[in-house]
Amino acid sequence: MSFESKSYIENEISNLDGDELIAFIYSGTLRFINEIKENLRKGDVEGKVEKVNRVIDIISYLRSILDFDKGGIIAKNLDNLYLFSTKELSEFNFNNDLKKLETVENIFKELHSTWKEMIKKKKNGNKEEASVNGISSMGQKEEKRLEIYG
Repeated sequence: MSFESKSYIENEISNLDGDELIAFIYSGTLRFINEIKENLRKGDVEGKVEKVNRVIDIISYLRSILDFDKGGIIAKNLDNLYLFSTKELSEFNFNNDLKKLETVENIFKELHSTWKEMIKKKKNGNKEEASVNGISSMGQKEEKRLEIYG
């Protein structure tokens, strides 16, 4: 990646609010999963392992920003999805069972879709409907330390 494109991406990220950043993280996770599939197709074991480890790191980060006090059952359910995804990725990394990778991909597609829908509802001014899923934005843009809570 060139310096210019890296700077552009960093600038774009710095302008995202908390909800948009989570959507960006989910999108990046899906991109890495596609790269894992490509590495597997090419027989690039090293590349596959590197990308799987990056996705596991992303999931670890997502787990670390959960706020169980404010998020209650939703934070617990997300934590369980993240733990399950990590387990599936670890097993995939060991035996190349594509079904395990596709399971994780489907989880993150659903999370990404749900998150983007929530953002859309919030931007349209329907905050009550947007918070039905129990997750609201953080508003701590400067810190870029996200918390998922309801």
